[in-house]
Amino acid sequence: MRRGGLFMVLGLLLLVGAVAGFLLLSRQSTTTPEQKQPAVPQKSVVVALQDIPRGTVIAKDMVGMQSYPVDSLQSLEAELILDADQAVGKIARSDIGRRQPVLAGMLMDAKAGVSGGSDAALLIPAGEVAMALRIDQLSSVAYAIQPGDHVDVLMSMRLVDLDPDFQARLPNDVIILTQEGTKLSWTGQEPVGKMTPQPNGLWNEIPSEAQRARAVAQLTLQNLLVLGVGNWSNPQGEPAATPTPTSRSRGTEAPPAPGTPNVITLALSQQDALVLQYAQEAQATITLVLRRTGDEAQVTTDSVTLSYLMDRFKITTPPKLPIGIEPAPTPRP
Repeated sequence: MRRGGLFMVLGLLLLVGAVAGFLLLSRQSTTTPEQKQPAVPQKSVVVALQDIPRGTVIAKDMVGMQSYPVDSLQSLEAELILDADQAVGKIARSDIGRRQPVLAGMLMDAKAGVSGGSDAALLIPAGEVAMALRIDQLSSVAYAIQPGDHVDVLMSMRLVDLDPDFQARLPNDVIILTQEGTKLSWTGQEPVGKMTPQPNGLWNEIPSEAQRARAVAQLTLQNLLVLGVGNWSNPQGEPAATPTPTSRSRGTEAPPAPGTPNVITLALSQQDALVLQYAQEAQATITLVLRRTGDEAQVTTDSVTLSYLMDRFKITTPPKLPIGIEPAPTPRP
């Protein structure tokens, strides 16, 4: 009886194993093999790591790299920036949100005179304004000055004596009205001179020429940032047309050669802008001198006049002699 029960248990175990094996084989035969999904092509582009407000100069810690599916970037392909270093140092032309791809059109070069009035305004340091100044070959260091440079302003003025009431150059012209018994016998319009008593009467010495202006030169504005050289471009990137020179141009100024800039844009305070404005209206000679890169020192200089030159360089006043040198005649060609 025991042996029969044992055989029955073994039979049940074999039956259960057979059923389990059958079910396992059936599941493996009916299950569809899992298919591998193809990898989606990715492209790494520059993105903002933080919110970047309009007008901000991009620092290295403000941008990074992030991968996006290539298909999602197709419409932006021409504007994508693939190297974070290409964005560093540029100025944001619009607000850029965190994790937003940084596109080339969102940035402008901080040292280049680039397009548009609003773009030009982004280049101006806080608390300053931009002002244009006419230049030529001599006043612009032979056109060596470029955007991003710093310059000082030299001014030369020619001073004359004026009548404080008339505000006219001296000497004045006067009309002598004679009266009976006066010793002044002439009438009409005569220039005022030096009245010198002489044995044969009263002499009136008058100048042989108009009053000579007295020149003075001085260093004035210092360390001004150059925003642009030449005309600014319009929003389409095309240079603005060069206008016909106005009355501010120097009378002897030759027209610039094609492609040669004749105007420069400087950043300066409002008060310094007024200084330049007055100097231009007074027709002072303005010359820009180029500073070495990184030189921000403020210096003090002495005004240069004829007496300064004579004293500093020990120039001797030549004695008055009864003879002189006649210039040689110009040789015939």
